[in-house]
Amino acid sequence: MVFITFEGIEGSGKSTQTKLLAESFTKIGSDVVLTREPGGTEIAEKIRNFILENDGFEPITELLLHNAARYEHITHLILPALKSGKIVICDRFVDSTMAYQGYAMKVGKKIPAIIHNLCMERATPNLTIILDLDPEIGLSRSQKRSDNNRYDKLDLSFHTRVRNAFIDIGKIANNRCFVIDAARAKSVIHSDIITIINDSLDYNLSKVV
Repeated sequence: MVFITFEGIEGSGKSTQTKLLAESFTKIGSDVVLTREPGGTEIAEKIRNFILENDGFEPITELLLHNAARYEHITHLILPALKSGKIVICDRFVDSTMAYQGYAMKVGKKIPAIIHNLCMERATPNLTIILDLDPEIGLSRSQKRSDNNRYDKLDLSFHTRVRNAFIDIGKIANNRCFVIDAARAKSVIHSDIITIINDSLDYNLSKVV
């Protein structure tokens, strides 16, 4: 079973890199499921819309909503896909909830960790790519998107805390996480990711040109 997650601040290029990686796996004949969080299933997408279209939640409420969507996602998409031998690539997973709600919204590490353990014992990523980017650059990108959300509108200090959180998570879980400089050309970033996958998971993926 191969489960790969991508993490990073807003505008770090996760969607682009997940798609490129999925194409690389498809080229060697692998069956790939490309998904995202919050979301991925009908109910989880409804929870996603509720989270992104509303404001004023208590941080712990927001944490619980993200994990409610995650539980649906794991149960009805991720686990069935993994058990059937498919490769699952997910744009955000538990590390985002720890970074955004645990660190940046100051819930702390304890409560997210307890809930995450309940999720992670059912579906633990083999490998996590953290795309590291200066928050000013990330926000300038994300605020230009047509599908930007309320997280894109939070101030620079919030996104700086998120970035620092991901760097910290990368150090703590360095057996699983690989931090990559996301300020470079997308082809260079993709090349680095292919090298990591090939070396860590014993694949022979080629780059998508």
